[in-house]
Amino acid sequence: MQLLGFARKGIVKMETVELVSFITENIPLLRISVPETIILNWHPPKQPVYISADVVQLQQMLLNLINNARDALADADSPCVSLVIDTDPHGLSDAVTKNNDWVALHVMDNGSGINEDIREHLFEPFYTTKESDAGTGLGLAMVYGSMMTHHGFIECTSEPCPMPCGDCSKTLTSFRMLFPRINMSDVIQPDSTQLESKADAGLQPMHVLFADDEEMIREVFCAIFEDEGSTVNAFENGLLAWEQFQQQPEYYDVVVLDVSMPKMGGPEVAKKIRAMSAIPIVLISGYDVHHTLELVDDVENIHVQVKPFSPNTIFNEIKKLTGEPS
Repeated sequence: MQLLGFARKGIVKMETVELVSFITENIPLLRISVPETIILNWHPPKQPVYISADVVQLQQMLLNLINNARDALADADSPCVSLVIDTDPHGLSDAVTKNNDWVALHVMDNGSGINEDIREHLFEPFYTTKESDAGTGLGLAMVYGSMMTHHGFIECTSEPCPMPCGDCSKTLTSFRMLFPRINMSDVIQPDSTQLESKADAGLQPMHVLFADDEEMIREVFCAIFEDEGSTVNAFENGLLAWEQFQQQPEYYDVVVLDVSMPKMGGPEVAKKIRAMSAIPIVLISGYDVHHTLELVDDVENIHVQVKPFSPNTIFNEIKKLTGEPS
């Protein structure tokens, strides 16, 4: 148990993380850990999912589980690793469900499976079924410790594969991580405490180019800016936003972009826009500010705003970028 305690004693920075964006933005890193002969499936849900997490630990947990799945597929036919978010997980005990609303993140492989005797010891420090020079037995123990830090749970199941990636007679092994879920209504909600008077917190009317692939986020964003007299052109992906900007680059006063979007993400759009304009840009991200800034380290006059945020917060950041008095 000392090792599990060690896994929880490091510097932990818990923050609100939009899990779908987090995984989407980390897929290139996870892909590096998996040979091209292995299919990596990721079909994100349409709605955002918010949890409280330490992004460094969350990334490390995913890498550990992906590497574990990769090793399990060494001799598999049609090897496949799947990442799945379940927003309505079943099979939870009454003691678990009464305290939190949960979201499950599955890391699954269609290898040879893990028998029950081994599953009982998987999360014990130094327990490993690999050769002596192929693993320390600490990876899953660290994941277990990190899940305790996140006030969550992790479990492993093996069952006949329901063919997640084609015709397959293998066993589906799933590591299910359960996180307490943050209610969507707490993330971006313009209420009377957030929307102060226009004189105190609002913006001068301006033209805003906005892109986010979540319809609810677009609707709320447009509402809070239009309430201040601004005009918002909102798009569901970065490519559409970029095409619109090219048509009317002088029309807009500020550009606000979600980091992770289909077809073209916020950082790529920001770089294209900056090549032709000095317009202020705000990137909104589901997680770590520093990671996002690394993606746009050569873009000037840019700010990263992490979800959740109140209307006043983004108003004030836009004021700083545009030089408008606070």
